Amino acid sequence: MVLGPTRGRVNLSLGPSPKRGEENPALARGQGVRSERHIPHDSPLRGCAPGLPCFSLSWKVGATFGFNGSLLKSLRHALISKKLGGGKMRRWWSYRPHEIEPGIFVEVGEWVERFKPLDLSTGFPDLPGPEEVKYAAIEAICQGVNQYTPSFGAIRLRQAIANHYRQFYGWVLDPYQEVTVTHGATEGIIASILAVVNPGDEVIIFEPFYDSFAPDVVMAGGRPVFVPLRPPLWDFDPDELKKAVSDRTRLIILNSPHNPTGKVFSKEELESIARLAIRHDLLVLYDVVYEHLVFEGEHIHLATLPGMAERTITAGSFGKTFGLTGWMIGWVVAPPPITEAIRRIHQFTSYCAAAPLQEAAAFALGMDERFFREIVETYRQRRDFLASALEEVGFKVLRPQGTYYLLADFSPLSDEDDRAFCLRLIQEAGVATIPISGFYRKGIKSPPMLRFCFAKKMETLEEAIARLRRWVRKEG
Repeated sequence: MVLGPTRGRVNLSLGPSPKRGEENPALARGQGVRSERHIPHDSPLRGCAPGLPCFSLSWKVGATFGFNGSLLKSLRHALISKKLGGGKMRRWWSYRPHEIEPGIFVEVGEWVERFKPLDLSTGFPDLPGPEEVKYAAIEAICQGVNQYTPSFGAIRLRQAIANHYRQFYGWVLDPYQEVTVTHGATEGIIASILAVVNPGDEVIIFEPFYDSFAPDVVMAGGRPVFVPLRPPLWDFDPDELKKAVSDRTRLIILNSPHNPTGKVFSKEELESIARLAIRHDLLVLYDVVYEHLVFEGEHIHLATLPGMAERTITAGSFGKTFGLTGWMIGWVVAPPPITEAIRRIHQFTSYCAAAPLQEAAAFALGMDERFFREIVETYRQRRDFLASALEEVGFKVLRPQGTYYLLADFSPLSDEDDRAFCLRLIQEAGVATIPISGFYRKGIKSPPMLRFCFAKKMETLEEAIARLRRWVRKEG
């Protein structure tokens, strides 16, 4: 694992990891690894400038080919401008925006802003959140906790995270060397990926997937490799997972409880993934932001399985459990060498999370276990109401084991694709959801399903059902 720069010097030549068991000759010379990964065929950086020979430019082209900086800049701008039709502003884009599609939440968010429906799309509760936690933030502000914390988090919060995991899972952590507070779990995930994935590395992702996973891998220069989860139970085929591993595989990304399906991976499934990771010397990034929202099954931390503590990166979230998602408090737990790498990336992205909100999060994680039992029952009540009501309306509902989302098959109501049907519900019924195709790669056929968020007040859910019933009667 290459961590990159020495003091005072930026390593411009980080590239693919050497194959396991092979010595890296570049490192033996005291250099980074020069990338052999080339720009994709459809990238605007691939092409020929007039009067110049054609090159397949590597990502680290300046270091690899030693081009003069101004010549390289002119060449890149010419190629981008040519591919984009000479646009005055987009010619300044790097290759990265061209490799990333706008996320489904941006698309649906624009529809919501325009048509003002009842919003069951994005995953934020309209419940008030625990009052004592909000007052803890106010008290911290009034007591002067308003300046930067250490980049990797206030020690009180890091200790609270360690205590919380010991209390709930018997998992003993060192808050100084294994816990990093991040600006939400999403920032923790991309910091982790940038810390361990080199250009050309392959990363296995279960599909459907939370929409930031694949773009994060692409931004790190990696190549996503997908393994399907199949309805109705969202199982994966162990043989397909084994075939997805190659000598370039670096990381498996796993999310449980799973967004958008609500699947809770069983102990047997986790053990099979762990065996594969150990056999092939892989890391696993384990996204557990819904760990306390489990209705059926048991949430198991992968790092607590034999042989996995030293190869698991765990991403957690305060906001999902406590219904305060806008506070953007997350964390990453990893063994010390990987934690050091993650902290090097994190310090130059968001630096630190908001100090008073860290104090309040530390207070929240120490709350009585009764709170965590009650929040599960609160969401279970809403899940059961929404599932039964949607079935009465005409949907076929897949009841989730965890999270605060459920998937509903709309094929009994329409033969449209999910984006078209989602937009029609927004415009005509006044209810917003998320089409499941947004959690799949572009061009992959997804089932005819919509994701509904039930982290809402009961009156919000009741009004949504009333609107859907009126719409179905009108359509029928």
